[in-house]
Amino acid sequence: MSWLFLCAVVYLERQVINLKFYQEITLIPAITDGVSEDYIWSELFRQIHLALASQMNKKNKEKSSIGVSFPQYSAGKYARMGNKLRLFANTKEELVELNLYKWLRSFGDYVHIRNISSVPQTITEFAIYKRYHHKGSVVSKAKRYAKRHNISVEQAESLFPVSNRKIYPFISIFSETDKMDYPLYVKRSPCDTLIQKGFNSYGLDGQSSVPEF
Repeated sequence: MSWLFLCAVVYLERQVINLKFYQEITLIPAITDGVSEDYIWSELFRQIHLALASQMNKKNKEKSSIGVSFPQYSAGKYARMGNKLRLFANTKEELVELNLYKWLRSFGDYVHIRNISSVPQTITEFAIYKRYHHKGSVVSKAKRYAKRHNISVEQAESLFPVSNRKIYPFISIFSETDKMDYPLYVKRSPCDTLIQKGFNSYGLDGQSSVPEF
């Protein structure tokens, strides 16, 4: 089933909730200080996760109404997230309540947070950003190998290649449970309608879409 067809089906089943406001974050690597873009992504996304999870807990909701996008996202041989992140919400108040300035106050030298803005009215493109899981057996092997050899899961995964595996960019996330880093792969799928069924605490979802511009 194609993602465009899925989007159309969900559109008919559920009322569309417009994501009218967004806030953009730009990463500012400091190579001379040893602060890479990958490192900033890891620390930044951890804080975004905590912020969204906190908001969900306060409202006692299983899903967040705030979704994310990566405007410079690219997959394939040169897969990368880029250096921008956007958070979308239906109301300005939701983003004000999220208070990115509070959660990212220790990142002042490495990120630039723009003011909350209205999403352009002329948007015609949308996308679904979802967490992508590689073949389960490979991930399990990689996790066990990483633990035994004290290396990251993404390093271990490279030792267990999957034939014809699509290459998606990832962000290293630290697991409080396993006490180790693991790669959070993100897959982008174009969509022709704006649909919101809710997002997880990373702002991702397998069916909900966000504006692209």
